[in-house]
Amino acid sequence: MTTESLQALPSVTALHEAAHCAAHKFLLGSAPWTATIRRDADAGALGHVQPSDGWHDEQTARAAVCAALAGLGAELHVGVPRHEAEASADGDLESAREILNHLGEGGRVEEYVAGARAFVAEHWGLIVLLASDLDEYGTLDCEEIDMRLDGCDDTSMARMRTMLRTPGAGADEGVGSDSE
Repeated sequence: MTTESLQALPSVTALHEAAHCAAHKFLLGSAPWTATIRRDADAGALGHVQPSDGWHDEQTARAAVCAALAGLGAELHVGVPRHEAEASADGDLESAREILNHLGEGGRVEEYVAGARAFVAEHWGLIVLLASDLDEYGTLDCEEIDMRLDGCDDTSMARMRTMLRTPGAGADEGVGSDSE
């Protein structure tokens, strides 16, 4: 990626968390409950994704490993040096290793990192859109993540955010009333 194209991208933290969200939705079948990024004077930016569900069998365990490594994949995709990306994804790597050890596949981390990178490359456009939303709003809930990853445009996203954040917004006038 060129320096000019990197300047147009959302923050690395937002891209990292958005990649987790996309992997949860597309590989595990449901968006996480929330995704949050916040600025921290000492740490820079911190992010967190609250998964909606865990893994229950070997297939979902492997998908969970890819979801755990998707943030690392996003950082590598934008050219963050490997050692820096791994340092910021240390908890994700630990989670992936725990699952892989449970599966008896502890030595296959690099294969799964490659798979996560391929996933990120395939879904890059949606990851960037979701990361932009994270940078703008700080926190996204399940419905917002689902809508964006389902291809919802900016106007529809803004309208939906207003409806979710404003009590009574979008309610039809007169529906269910006795004034008819």
